[in-house]
Amino acid sequence: MSILNYNEETKNNVVSVIKDPFIEEKIVGISIRYNGDGYPKPYWYVKVEFVNGNTKGEQMSPYRDSMEEVLLDLKQIMDSVKNK
Repeated sequence: MSILNYNEETKNNVVSVIKDPFIEEKIVGISIRYNGDGYPKPYWYVKVEFVNGNTKGEQMSPYRDSMEEVLLDLKQIMDSVKNK
């Protein structure tokens, strides 16, 4: 087994510290999707994508019957990241 040495040479090759991506300023994409061929019936959903440094995350709504329900889900997601 080798000894791990953390020094100036290896410092730049180290994986970054995990950073909380679920912050409003770190949103990189919002997608509202409709699947007309959904089983057993068509459905809507929203996905919000976040990136903070090397840390990525996403929040998805459950499948919904209408776009109005998805917009309410999106509002809840946005309210939750604003109130952090």
